[in-house]
Amino acid sequence: MALAALLCAAQAAGAFSITAQNRVENDIAEMLFVAEAQSPGRQGASADADTAIDWALSHRAAYPNVQMAASSPQAVQRYDSRNGRRTWLARRELRLESDNLRQLARLAGALLTRLKLSRARFKLSEKLRMKTELRLMAGAMKRFNNEKPQADMRPDSIEVTVDNLARTGALQIRTLLESGLPGADKLPPGHSIIRITLQAGA
Repeated sequence: MALAALLCAAQAAGAFSITAQNRVENDIAEMLFVAEAQSPGRQGASADADTAIDWALSHRAAYPNVQMAASSPQAVQRYDSRNGRRTWLARRELRLESDNLRQLARLAGALLTRLKLSRARFKLSEKLRMKTELRLMAGAMKRFNNEKPQADMRPDSIEVTVDNLARTGALQIRTLLESGLPGADKLPPGHSIIRITLQAGA
């Protein structure tokens, strides 16, 4: 992980800014699974979706390094104009998140037998993002104070952006998992760029 920050200063038309940025390797993967069930009655559809999510959550003890969070149930009524029938569609989501890609890939493969994979991506953990932002902020403030054109100048605004440059997409991850091929736990996580800009006198 590169820790050196790239700093630059700009002064024009009375404005002064400092930008600090860092390129950090993504350290966790997130996957979103969906359980859907359709039935003539709302209760039946919801019960089937709940059963699928409860089954998925029963794997929690076997994968302690994977965080699992289930959404509240949602149900909508559908009308088929061709046959005049009304049915209920229930839906629940299950989000998985972990820095242990091997465990995450194994659990995801097991869940695919009953759930659908809706989204998959690599990203920065909240802990790493905040740690990087604090270090960048300290460096940016030091540079700001050393180079500001006026002694009493203070930052008027602070802008923080995170650009995820992960090249491994959801389709690639989903294809590996659904095919049962090895290697889902060895996919390159890519990087994110964290950028902090201090602006004054704009």
